[in-house]
Amino acid sequence: MSIAASDFLLGFAGSIVAGLGTAVGGMLVFARASWSQRSQAVMLAFAAGVMLAASFFSLLLPALGLLRARGTGDAVALLQAIVGLGLGAVAIWALNVWVPHEHFVKGPEGRATFHLGRNWLFILAITLHNFPEGMSVGIAFGGGAERGVPVMTGIGLQNVPEGLAVAAALVADGFSRGRAFWIATLTGLVEPIGGFFGALAVAPG
Repeated sequence: MSIAASDFLLGFAGSIVAGLGTAVGGMLVFARASWSQRSQAVMLAFAAGVMLAASFFSLLLPALGLLRARGTGDAVALLQAIVGLGLGAVAIWALNVWVPHEHFVKGPEGRATFHLGRNWLFILAITLHNFPEGMSVGIAFGGGAERGVPVMTGIGLQNVPEGLAVAAALVADGFSRGRAFWIATLTGLVEPIGGFFGALAVAPG
């Protein structure tokens, strides 16, 4: 197996591992069915902190390093990284505009083209960003396991409280713990789809 094929498979597999973090979090509803909104908010804030650190230390800084290794000047490398970050932000903004979802504090967002309950809109909000998270894992493994593993670990870790938040919201809405767990798991399994395309994008040739 070539190095390129190995990195591609590692990227895809890494996105599966990261996505399964939601399953780990969802399993916590079997230990305690009721979780207050305050507890869920704290856990999601923790997840946001982990993702912010992973974005900077495991994605943006390595991106600058890769550009410099190719002989790109510092100013041009910084500009290219900013453009890439901006394009990603615009893509997420567009999804937020067009796909109906709901946040804990900001409330409902997106075009209300069909009716969904508050908890299902919250689940869509979680699912929305799982695709680019998986893509980031796949892309990170394109630079080798030494870059991919930290990204996979960080995203998998922050998926744990997200999985619990989804499962707890569903249990509060009257779902059984088992069904809530499986739905939480499925929200994370969007990540391997993103991981596949991310790994494919950086595969040579």
